[in-house]
Amino acid sequence: MLLCLSNEDNDVSGTVTEFCHQYVLLLKQLPQLGEQQRELVKQLMFVVLNKYRLPDDYDHEREGENEALFLEYRKEVKLIITNLGMLDSNLLVATIDSLVTDTLRNWQSRSHQVIELALSLVYIVGEALTINPGNLCASTDEKAIKLKNMILLVVASGVSQSRHIAVNLEYFEIICRYDKLFATETQAIPEVLASFLDDRGVRHSSKRLRSRVVYLFARFVKAQKSVLHEHVETVLAQLADLLAVNPQVDQDRLITAEDQMFLYEATGTLIVFGNFVPEKKKIYMEQLLGGLVGKFMDCLAALPTISDPEQKKLVVEFLNNIMAYTSRTTKAFSNQLSMQNCLCSGVFVQLMATFLNAVTPENNALLDGLRQYLHRMVVCLEDEMLPYLPEIISKFLSVANDLKALQDFLILMQQLLAKYKSNIVPHMQGQMPQLFATFFAVLDAPHDLSDETVSRDLTYMKRAYLQMLNASVTHDALDLWTAGGADMLQKLIASLVGFCLQPQDHTTQRQSFGTIQKLIAVVGKAEKAHHRSWVDELLWKQTVVACFQAPTMEGFDLTDAQCALVLHEIAQCFRQIFALKGDEFVSFVVGNCLNGLPQQRIDEFIQLTKNSDGKQLQKYLKKFFVELRQLRPSS
Repeated sequence: MLLCLSNEDNDVSGTVTEFCHQYVLLLKQLPQLGEQQRELVKQLMFVVLNKYRLPDDYDHEREGENEALFLEYRKEVKLIITNLGMLDSNLLVATIDSLVTDTLRNWQSRSHQVIELALSLVYIVGEALTINPGNLCASTDEKAIKLKNMILLVVASGVSQSRHIAVNLEYFEIICRYDKLFATETQAIPEVLASFLDDRGVRHSSKRLRSRVVYLFARFVKAQKSVLHEHVETVLAQLADLLAVNPQVDQDRLITAEDQMFLYEATGTLIVFGNFVPEKKKIYMEQLLGGLVGKFMDCLAALPTISDPEQKKLVVEFLNNIMAYTSRTTKAFSNQLSMQNCLCSGVFVQLMATFLNAVTPENNALLDGLRQYLHRMVVCLEDEMLPYLPEIISKFLSVANDLKALQDFLILMQQLLAKYKSNIVPHMQGQMPQLFATFFAVLDAPHDLSDETVSRDLTYMKRAYLQMLNASVTHDALDLWTAGGADMLQKLIASLVGFCLQPQDHTTQRQSFGTIQKLIAVVGKAEKAHHRSWVDELLWKQTVVACFQAPTMEGFDLTDAQCALVLHEIAQCFRQIFALKGDEFVSFVVGNCLNGLPQQRIDEFIQLTKNSDGKQLQKYLKKFFVELRQLRPSS
């Protein structure tokens, strides 16, 4: 077994990896290992640690088929190492500790394969010991202490000066896997930050390594933000040139636009959590974003003069990226360190106004960047956003005239309703007629439903519309329904009931019935009595008919889990309407929906609707509609 496993040809070695794994699992079941078995475990550990080493011909920049095959083989070897650690953790840690210490103390004279092996073993040994990286700094376990010392040696040894892509990549992966250790071992932070920011990390010659390190740096900053405050100004100064933006394609550029997203997020975190007064945070944020706004305005002004379609596309992408960068800087704000506490609200409100003005029907490709920015503003701003709502709605409705754009906007509306609740009503009432009119115009337009994308976008737009209506009921903004007058309200109600009768989309059905039952429950309250007139006139009878019609339609499978959820909402509708209308509901149901049924069935239905809970009624309705289908043909 060991002879085959240690074969230099990994194809040969791979034929016994599964057997070795099963053998170790078998040993784990024994109450105690014999001397011969312990010796075999030592030999096996020596072999698998050696086989974990990268081959000499591994191409780190262009990982092809051979590299992919080795990585698969390495996973199998890692599984054996992990189980050996569970079998004899002391032996594994002692072996790895010896290998790592010897390698790192003399790394200048070792090959990159040997160094990478040592670092990789540090990275995976925590898994083999089932040690939570978050608990490493507080653990008094001897093995955990050895692991902690190995990690600190990785930093102190200067091995990142190797600058080989495999070595440095593993170095930064270790830093981020065990990042919580540095919350207590703060003496190592200056060296860690320096390695991230110089030519060992984000300025490395390898594009692949730079991109990964940028992401890991953002993770490290987010995890250790509370202990980095002493280094904020130094880090910001070193990041300055990497945060610069340019619409021109530059082949010599160190990092990509996607990489810059992570850097802006990390920079925002450093500013917000920096150990200085709010006024200083405001200044730093203005400096960070001021350059972006300048570039944004310059490119926006130049956009109409660009005739080349490809160049125009690049500039639009650049403008969207700037909006995305500003959005990412807000990720650090929280309830404890809010925009308001950091005196940064004004900066982002001004940016919001700038971005709103930039989006026009001619520049509608900027709409997505604006929407993403507004999602972040809903999270971070308070009442400062309310005065801008009329302009936001008008702007989107003048540009968002297709299924996907309108769906995205309706999701934003749902978020606004959840945040501002009834406070939103005075700022939105004037725009609601336009919003509903736009929705119905897009809904009623001809659509090629044979196109899978169009069909999916249409479905998702309906669901987003229903989610918005549901949010307006939930968050006390029902006055928005009546803002468009009687005709628009009638069309709104018709759409809501109509969506109940779409058995090809049970999610939409469930949302529709769910919104109606919640609405009826709300208008039953005394403080919402002024809405009862239109519920009485336009909604409840149509809903009752739909409740009886939907489960009998072709495509509605009473044994299906999704249909069961719809049936639950139907049961709730019956109960809420009975609570609101009482005997009038009974008379209507008997005269219009249950006519022709045996009196016993009619009495059962009425009694259960009056007296049972939702679960009992739902169970009864399943049986009831099976029988109803037998008595009446499907719709």
